[in-house]
Amino acid sequence: MNTKKVSHSEVFPGDKVMPPIREVNLWMKRDAIAMGLPLESLLLTVKSITQNYKKDKDGEWTFIDANYSMEFSFGHRITFLMRPTTKIEKAVA
Repeated sequence: MNTKKVSHSEVFPGDKVMPPIREVNLWMKRDAIAMGLPLESLLLTVKSITQNYKKDKDGEWTFIDANYSMEFSFGHRITFLMRPTTKIEKAVA
């Protein structure tokens, strides 16, 4: 699996991205291995991105709405927030 770290402005609906690394390390990698799946099965398909979703004292948040792969979680929805300065792992050909 080839990925590169990109800013949220380089991610578009239909792109494949890795979930937040905290979630991958907490439980997703373990579950994928237990199911006999490759790490590529953790890639999410982005449905939508909302920049400037909300602001707080530390700055703005970007909202990402995506789906898990069918192999990993039957295409269930996942949403998460990220700071515009945070990089996300995007699948590249």
